[in-house]
Amino acid sequence: MAKLTTKSHVTLLPHLKALEKDKVLVHKTIGTNKVYSLNFENIITKNYLTLSETVETTAFLEQVFLIKKITKEIFNLNLPGTIILFGSYAKKTFHEDSDIDLFYLGQVTDKEIQNIKNIGKTYGETINVKKSTLKNFELGLRKKDPLIIEIIKNHILLQNHEQFVNALWRYCDERR
Repeated sequence: MAKLTTKSHVTLLPHLKALEKDKVLVHKTIGTNKVYSLNFENIITKNYLTLSETVETTAFLEQVFLIKKITKEIFNLNLPGTIILFGSYAKKTFHEDSDIDLFYLGQVTDKEIQNIKNIGKTYGETINVKKSTLKNFELGLRKKDPLIIEIIKNHILLQNHEQFVNALWRYCDERR
C-alpha cells in the first residue's frame, strides 16, 4: 500500500487503524505482516468506495481539460447510465493521436451512442463507445470478460458512480 500511495508505512498506519476501527477495513496476519482488505460486511465501505471514485474523477478532470469538456457535454445529453473512461486516457498514457474509449453501462440507444461520438468530432477526437446492460456487465464480471476486467483495473467514472460501485459490490457479495 505504501508503494501505491507513495507514503511511508509509518504515515499510513494511523489511517489504516482508524479505518479498521470504523470497520471499513479488516486485517489478517500473514507471518509477521498485517494484510488489510475492505470489509464487505459493512455498508459504509460502499460509501467510501463511491466517494473515492468521485475524488479520483474530480482530480482527473482537473488534470485533463479535454475530457472535462467532453464530460460536460455528455452530461448535458441527460443519459441515465454510467459512463466510464478506460484505455490510454484512464491509464494516463494517452498521446495527441489517442482515441477516447468510453464504456456505457445501462440501457442506451444507437442514436444516443452516436450523439456521444459526435461530441468527440466537435473537438476533432474519435470517441469509441462500448456498451453493456447492467445484467450483461454483471455476467461479464462472473465470467471474467477481458474487457470488463480491463475496465475494472483502469477506469475513471465520468457519470453515475453509484451504479458501477453497486454492481461491483453485488459481485463481491456473491463471492463471499
